[in-house]
Amino acid sequence: MSQTRDKLVKLRTTLKNKINNIASSYGIKLKKESMSSEKGLREVLILEVDELSKVEIDVMVEQIRSLNRGIEKLEKEIQEEGKKMPGYKNLASIKGIGENGASNLLSVISNFIMIRMIKMLYTFMKLIMAKMHLKSIKKMNHIRSM
Repeated sequence: MSQTRDKLVKLRTTLKNKINNIASSYGIKLKKESMSSEKGLREVLILEVDELSKVEIDVMVEQIRSLNRGIEKLEKEIQEEGKKMPGYKNLASIKGIGENGASNLLSVISNFIMIRMIKMLYTFMKLIMAKMHLKSIKKMNHIRSM
């Protein structure tokens, strides 16, 4: 879920940058944080630009709103799942990390732990298969020597 949230945040940033580029082409300077609120998004919709740019901005603002809802939904879910993970309370209590940071960190760490466990299991299975192969070779050699 953290990876999906990260992708959505990057998409939202791309759209905000595109809107900023359109505004800049008309000599309008926008503050970076101006599109971080609903009020800022409404103000972007009334910029003095041509009709094609208005349509383009309108579509992008709707997408940003949709991304905001999706990001918020994922953050709530990540936070709820994070609360169930061991170590959450300790991480969340550290100043500067907070609940969202602790949940995100634990979800990423759990992915690494799963990958490591899968690699260990794979290595273990390879060892078992090699041992079984050696036993079958010994049996075949024993039969040949008779």
